[in-house]
Amino acid sequence: MLLLFYTQQKINKSFWLFFSVCFLAGFIYEIIGVNTGFLFGDYEYSIVMGYKISGVPILLGNLWFITMYCVGSLTFQSYNWLKTNFNFKVSSQIELHLLAIIGAFTAVFLDLFLEPVAIKLNFWQWYPLGEIPIYNYVCWFFGSLILQYLFVNLNFNKKNIFAFYLYVIQLIFFITISLFYK
Repeated sequence: MLLLFYTQQKINKSFWLFFSVCFLAGFIYEIIGVNTGFLFGDYEYSIVMGYKISGVPILLGNLWFITMYCVGSLTFQSYNWLKTNFNFKVSSQIELHLLAIIGAFTAVFLDLFLEPVAIKLNFWQWYPLGEIPIYNYVCWFFGSLILQYLFVNLNFNKKNIFAFYLYVIQLIFFITISLFYK
């Protein structure tokens, strides 16, 4: 997270707002999920991720920000590359929706590989049978979509090459661990 802040050009109030909302929303999503099962399904965090409030490690707020910022930046930079290199254009209204929806799907794509690894490393467990419910990914999509709409609508510099690489590194890490760690 600190490297994302370090590599962010011109940190302004909008960027701080995005960080704060992601941290709080992610943390609240998780508190609701852990304590009610209403979001994501029935799961519980172990002690591996550190100090918890209401059953949720504080670290989770940071992880929600990192994920939302990385997928938003990746989507934004990829879209701009398409516009520049292939003269890809849509209306500004469609562009906002497209960026938010693709960003949310990109977050879920990472979660598809993250979830099994997190279980193997005892970060959390799913109940009753240890299987990841499809509902988890549905909730991830809609929770991410809300935060991606915020990302595309706030006025801060969204081009951060480190965020792009961090997403790719995380994806490679989780795929590699899932393939080789038994």
